[in-house]
Amino acid sequence: MAPWHKLNFKGKLMSVSCILNIIAAVVIASEGSYFATVSWFFAMWCGVLTLNKHYQYRDAKEINDERQK
Repeated sequence: MAPWHKLNFKGKLMSVSCILNIIAAVVIASEGSYFATVSWFFAMWCGVLTLNKHYQYRDAKEINDERQK
């Protein structure tokens, strides 16, 4: 997961959904259901997606440098 201060609004939502999915996975696993693996998978997916550039804050200089390539 990317650090909180580097995330934009969508990235922060993904980070919060990752934490909520982990909590849900623990609760579901404590009940003995294997459905917890699905919630755990989505938590990992949300955590990895925060590393994508679309979920991180970029300033105007970074955007312009990317367009010039």
